[in-house]
Amino acid sequence: MIYIVPANHPAIAGHFPGNPIVPGAVILSYLAEHARQQGIAITGIKRSKFLLLLKPTEPFLIELDAASGKFTIAAGDEGSRRVIAKGV
Repeated sequence: MIYIVPANHPAIAGHFPGNPIVPGAVILSYLAEHARQQGIAITGIKRSKFLLLLKPTEPFLIELDAASGKFTIAAGDEGSRRVIAKGV
Protein backbone atom coordinates (compact mmCIF):
# COMPACT_ATOMS: atom_id res chain seq x y z
CA MET A 1 0.00 0.00 0.00
CA ILE A 2 1.22 3.49 -0.85
CA TYR A 3 1.10 6.13 1.87
CA ILE A 4 1.47 9.91 1.77
CA VAL A 5 1.96 12.23 4.73
CA PRO A 6 0.02 15.41 3.91
CA ALA A 7 1.84 18.75 3.98
CA ASN A 8 -0.62 19.99 6.60
CA HIS A 9 0.16 17.18 9.08
CA PRO A 10 0.61 18.83 12.51
CA ALA A 11 4.18 17.50 12.97
CA ILE A 12 5.44 19.03 9.72
CA ALA A 13 5.30 22.66 10.86
CA GLY A 14 8.25 22.27 13.25
CA HIS A 15 10.38 19.99 11.03
CA PHE A 16 11.77 22.29 9.59
CA PRO A 17 10.33 25.66 8.55
CA GLY A 18 11.35 26.41 4.98
CA ASN A 19 12.58 22.85 4.39
CA PRO A 20 9.90 20.47 5.72
CA ILE A 21 10.61 16.81 6.40
CA VAL A 22 8.51 14.04 7.91
CA PRO A 23 9.73 13.20 11.44
CA GLY A 24 10.78 9.60 12.09
CA ALA A 25 8.07 9.22 14.74
CA VAL A 26 5.42 9.99 12.15
CA ILE A 27 6.90 7.45 9.73
CA LEU A 28 6.89 4.82 12.49
CA SER A 29 3.25 5.63 13.30
CA TYR A 30 2.40 4.78 9.67
CA LEU A 31 4.35 1.52 10.12
CA ALA A 32 2.30 0.69 13.23
CA GLU A 33 -0.96 1.41 11.41
CA HIS A 34 0.17 -0.69 8.43
CA ALA A 35 0.95 -3.58 10.79
CA ARG A 36 -2.48 -3.31 12.46
CA GLN A 37 -4.16 -3.42 9.05
CA GLN A 38 -2.24 -6.64 8.33
CA GLY A 39 -3.26 -8.16 11.68
CA ILE A 40 0.27 -7.88 13.07
CA ALA A 41 0.79 -6.68 16.63
CA ILE A 42 3.90 -4.55 17.10
CA THR A 43 5.09 -4.78 20.70
CA GLY A 44 8.27 -2.79 20.10
CA ILE A 45 10.97 -1.88 17.65
CA LYS A 46 14.42 -3.27 18.51
CA ARG A 47 16.27 -1.04 16.10
CA SER A 48 15.56 1.21 13.19
CA LYS A 49 17.75 3.18 10.87
CA PHE A 50 16.63 6.20 8.89
CA LEU A 51 18.78 6.43 5.78
CA LEU A 52 17.19 9.30 3.85
CA LEU A 53 14.73 12.12 4.44
CA LEU A 54 11.06 11.86 3.54
CA LYS A 55 9.35 15.00 2.29
CA PRO A 56 5.67 15.71 2.91
CA THR A 57 3.42 14.53 0.04
CA GLU A 58 6.15 12.13 -1.17
CA PRO A 59 4.67 8.65 -1.68
CA PHE A 60 6.18 5.80 0.32
CA LEU A 61 5.70 2.05 0.58
CA ILE A 62 5.98 -0.14 3.69
CA GLU A 63 7.11 -3.76 3.51
CA LEU A 64 6.77 -5.77 6.71
CA ASP A 65 7.73 -9.40 7.21
CA ALA A 66 5.46 -10.80 9.93
CA ALA A 67 7.69 -13.80 10.64
CA SER A 68 10.94 -11.91 11.23
CA GLY A 69 9.53 -8.52 12.18
CA LYS A 70 11.82 -6.83 9.67
CA PHE A 71 10.54 -3.78 7.86
CA THR A 72 11.64 -1.61 4.97
CA ILE A 73 10.20 1.75 4.00
CA ALA A 74 10.88 3.02 0.50
CA ALA A 75 9.94 6.40 -0.97
CA GLY A 76 9.46 7.75 -4.46
CA ASP A 77 7.57 6.74 -7.52
CA GLU A 78 7.65 3.22 -8.90
CA GLY A 79 10.92 2.71 -10.72
CA SER A 80 12.74 5.34 -8.67
CA ARG A 81 12.06 4.15 -5.12
CA ARG A 82 14.84 4.36 -2.57
CA VAL A 83 14.99 2.84 0.90
CA ILE A 84 14.54 5.56 3.52
CA ALA A 85 14.26 3.38 6.66
CA LYS A 86 14.63 -0.19 7.81
CA GLY A 87 14.62 -2.10 11.03
CA VAL A 88 13.28 -4.92 13.12
